[in-house]
Amino acid sequence: MIGDFVLRLIAQEERHPALKPLLDFGRAGHRDWVEATFRHDLRGLSPAAKQSRLALLIVATDVYTWKLLRRDQGFSATTVKKLMSELTQKSSATRKFSRGGNT
Repeated sequence: MIGDFVLRLIAQEERHPALKPLLDFGRAGHRDWVEATFRHDLRGLSPAAKQSRLALLIVATDVYTWKLLRRDQGFSATTVKKLMSELTQKSSATRKFSRGGNT
């Protein structure tokens, strides 16, 4: 599985510094994907609120989140997809509060 492969690469990053550029590229790519995918949820937010919302969405879609649900908790792939979707929806549902400064 891709998630397991990425986790193995991350685990080796400190011992193999040559992996850092590849993993940094992946991290930046994930951030860019989240920003593009959820741009409608980020639009109109103050810079601070946007940064907070983006951080929540990155965590909700991160490989570590997948690992915790799939490997550590033992949920099926279908259930993990549903749970991660719920996380992104709940992160986006807080939009009305962020605009009012209640983040």
